[in-house]
Amino acid sequence: MKRAITAVFSIELFKEIVKLTQLEVEYIPVPWVRAQALVAEQANSLLFTMARTTEREKLYTWVATIYRVNEGVFALKSRNDISVKALDDVHQYSIALPRADVSIKTLNIFPDHTQSVYIVEHQEQCIKMLNLGRVELNYNNDVGFFIAARMLGFTPDHFTQVFCYGTD
Repeated sequence: MKRAITAVFSIELFKEIVKLTQLEVEYIPVPWVRAQALVAEQANSLLFTMARTTEREKLYTWVATIYRVNEGVFALKSRNDISVKALDDVHQYSIALPRADVSIKTLNIFPDHTQSVYIVEHQEQCIKMLNLGRVELNYNNDVGFFIAARMLGFTPDHFTQVFCYGTD
């Protein structure tokens, strides 16, 4: 269950929705890349709490917006030398991102690959790397980031959102 840390809020919300609908649901926590493959292969499967993008719009049948988050760039609060005024500014810094995450496209990482990008399996690894100072930035959302930081045993006020993208 450690790998599903950033989705804990989402899982609890999803369980409540399932209770209300009285559907029988099997919840299978898997890494994001595998979840996308499974949902493409298996009928009657569901992904939840996924960023809705133009590219993904045509791939899935969207049910509803459960909640909105503000995506952005996070850094250690002690790093007051980091300045991100626009998304392109992230290319000046080292950053950890989860494999196949929407952030890779949002930040225009490929094909213009930034030299200091670390692609890892899970968002939790990104937050750990940020906490240890192994990277300078992490792209995440304001809800998931701080929930995951707390669950990993980090003090949330140890971090700050240095750039907010897509504020609702």
